[in-house]
Amino acid sequence: MNKLFLTLSIIALQSFAFAAEAPPDMKQFNVHCPAEELCPLIDIAYDKCRATKKEPVCSVYVSLFERLMPMYDCQHKIDHTPTKNYITPAIYLCDEVKAFYYMELLSKIELLEAKRIFASQDFREILDGYFWEAYFDLSHQLEKELRSKGLMKGK
Repeated sequence: MNKLFLTLSIIALQSFAFAAEAPPDMKQFNVHCPAEELCPLIDIAYDKCRATKKEPVCSVYVSLFERLMPMYDCQHKIDHTPTKNYITPAIYLCDEVKAFYYMELLSKIELLEAKRIFASQDFREILDGYFWEAYFDLSHQLEKELRSKGLMKGK
């Protein structure tokens, strides 16, 4: 029952995932997007990591998640209009409902690298709609904690 409610909530709150206007010189889409290759792999890694939440399977999961965060040239069919093209983070091409579960697991993994990714500005930049509501504040708070302990890389 909870999974059904969550699924319906995500669909109701977010009709499609975060998208940004594609650069004007980008004319081909889903050429460099790793979603087709990595989505099946993250599904497997998700199941294994969720069962243990420990090394080494969660390191594989975290690495795949990080590789799916950027936009590349990833595009849903609905991201193309006669006048504009949009691109989206690769993780949203896997499945929007699964993306929620992927983010939820990332937020619970105790590995430092998982915490760094969840606490990163890069992670917060892929959040939109329901995902923003659910994870933005948690991510920002974790970044502050990691920075105060000297555990956060980058800016």
